[in-house]
Amino acid sequence: MRILVHDHCGHAFPVHLSRELARRDHNVLHLHCTNFLTGKGALEPQGDDPASLTLEGVDLGEDFEKYSFFKRMAQERRYGDLFVDRARRFEPQVVISGNTPLLSQRRILSW
Repeated sequence: MRILVHDHCGHAFPVHLSRELARRDHNVLHLHCTNFLTGKGALEPQGDDPASLTLEGVDLGEDFEKYSFFKRMAQERRYGDLFVDRARRFEPQVVISGNTPLLSQRRILSW
């Protein structure tokens, strides 16, 4: 199965889930926001990762401005569009998405 796991923040548990799903013979794309400043999990490829796991960041090209209302709204929309562009190319059968800002998640759900 082609599974897209999306954790906007890049926390430890979701990337662990992605690794375990890939170990169980699923083709997994794990996406996160590279520009969201918070504690991150092991988002870089590791030597024992299955070949069926791809770890990628969605890059806004600037820091995510979580405390600037208007800037954040624009970034959330743009992030949703960038996510959908990447997801379309992967053609997942299942999308698991969490810890995602509302405007981004709305765009993902619309897709």
